[in-house]
Amino acid sequence: METYSREIEIHAPIERVFHFHDDTDNLLKISPPDASVNVLKASAPGVGQHVLLSLKQFGIITLEWEVEIIEYEPPIRMTDVQKRGPFGYWKQTREFLDHNSERTTLIDSIEYALPLHTISNLLLGGFVKQKIEGMFEYRQTKLKEILEKTV
Repeated sequence: METYSREIEIHAPIERVFHFHDDTDNLLKISPPDASVNVLKASAPGVGQHVLLSLKQFGIITLEWEVEIIEYEPPIRMTDVQKRGPFGYWKQTREFLDHNSERTTLIDSIEYALPLHTISNLLLGGFVKQKIEGMFEYRQTKLKEILEKTV
């Protein structure tokens, strides 16, 4: 199992930062330009929410990714797990820390495993880790830009 964590401070109230994440349309606003993402289906926010995404990487590889929200504690925590998709295992937790109602720290924590763990880690482990790090750096930077612009 691999892990990755990244945090960022955003000058916006915790409620606003949290609820940005439970609106699936906002995922499109913070996805890197090299990853074409479309929301195919999404149920109402909360525990049990299912989101079905279509992802296109490198302009040629298209796949579906279904996640389920298993933890939803507004405005402090949200966790989703992959039900089906490109990983052998995927769990993402977003934690939100309130700093005097004007600033929020977002902590993204990921646990993941590639399919055929040992073989795929040898062949693709470094590449996948680099893509995940780049994706979350982009997402958090874009999120900060969007939310701080509208404060």
